[in-house]
Amino acid sequence: VIGAEGAAQRIVKRFPDPTAPEVQKIRADFIEGYNRNMVTPWIAAERGYIDAVIQPHETRLLLRKSMKLLRDKQR
Repeated sequence: VIGAEGAAQRIVKRFPDPTAPEVQKIRADFIEGYNRNMVTPWIAAERGYIDAVIQPHETRLLLRKSMKLLRDKQR
């Protein structure tokens, strides 16, 4: 998995002058779009890659419930 910065770097290095202001604008727009569309768990949930998105304060309770369900599982 590549982050927004790494992906943007790979894109802008293809330009003749990666330091040009218009290239930096393209880079900034790409990073913003990448972070908005790819970094959030909601996109993965929409596409069915994950079963649920849980909030950090729910983690312990959901782990306990899951372990309780699996406690008597044989295989």
